[in-house]
Amino acid sequence: MENRLLSTTKDVAECAIFTAIMVVTSFISIPFYPVPISLQTFTAILCGLISGAKKGAIAMTIYAVLGLIGIPVFADHSAAGIAYVSKPSFGYVIGFIAAALVGGVISSKNAERKFSKYLIAAFAALGANYVIGIVYFALIWVFVYNGLSNLIYALGVYNLLYLPKDVLLSVFAAFIAQKAIPLIRKN
Repeated sequence: MENRLLSTTKDVAECAIFTAIMVVTSFISIPFYPVPISLQTFTAILCGLISGAKKGAIAMTIYAVLGLIGIPVFADHSAAGIAYVSKPSFGYVIGFIAAALVGGVISSKNAERKFSKYLIAAFAALGANYVIGIVYFALIWVFVYNGLSNLIYALGVYNLLYLPKDVLLSVFAAFIAQKAIPLIRKN
């Protein structure tokens, strides 16, 4: 019973730590047009790689729920609460959950801890985040804001413009995971 309690306490602490890191990285942004650059996609990917699918998805879900109940944790600190679901960028918040889940599932199959497998997991996580984020963005853009007007332009400027940065940060997340997991699992 004591080992199970200790394990549960460690799991809760790990989820809380990654939720807190996600909140902190939402406040660290570089001003950029049209959307500030943040480290949130990197954090979601790293969370999945290190914590695994279940704990990673739980941590990112807690982050999303905090924002939806009105705590200003999203990168756009001018908005929070349930109305945030009508913002085109909310799809990426959902995508953070998927990124942690996908990254965790794939990286858990990496018993030999090869960098290439962490990299595959990180890129798959990035892909999950972008697919959900872009589809959600397009749906909100078309049905809530602008119809089909300028959709292709908006997808490029508000979404794909950030892909090179996120690809580089995915490589960095894979590198950190490969180095950190052996140290974390020792304890």
